[in-house]
Amino acid sequence: MSWYELEILALDPQDITFYPPTEYNRSDANAGFDVYAAANMHIEQTPQLIPFGIICRLVKVEHMPHGTSNDYVKTDSHFWLLPRSSIFKSGLLMANSAGVIDKSYRGELKAPVWSMTGNSDVKHGERLFQIVAPDMGWIRHVRMVESMPGTVRGAAGFGSTGK
Repeated sequence: MSWYELEILALDPQDITFYPPTEYNRSDANAGFDVYAAANMHIEQTPQLIPFGIICRLVKVEHMPHGTSNDYVKTDSHFWLLPRSSIFKSGLLMANSAGVIDKSYRGELKAPVWSMTGNSDVKHGERLFQIVAPDMGWIRHVRMVESMPGTVRGAAGFGSTGK
């Protein structure tokens, strides 16, 4: 059996109010974990980035096949940043349809969007996107953290192939 744990580091203390206070367990009925816009924005027909004001780390937890009930292996995992089904009401489209967030990325989560109408507004705290495990697995635990382990990549390379 395996599941995922999501760690969230809020970059602005005011954005913490949108997320669980410490740690909580999630139902396995929902594939995605909603993220909240960190700013009021006016979006036109040119691509813009919606910031979420958070850095995230997804960890896959796997039970050891021949271990005791407490023997688990934890490994960092990549994840998807996907539009919520209700995004159609906003007039926005995700510019690249889906975001693949590498397990080595430790920068702020952002979504590239453009407005189909040329005139869309995003409100601070609005839920338009969600984090989904790579295999649609269960994100069982969500925890706010005060620091995030670093990686060689860190925050570099957002929207880049390294060229």
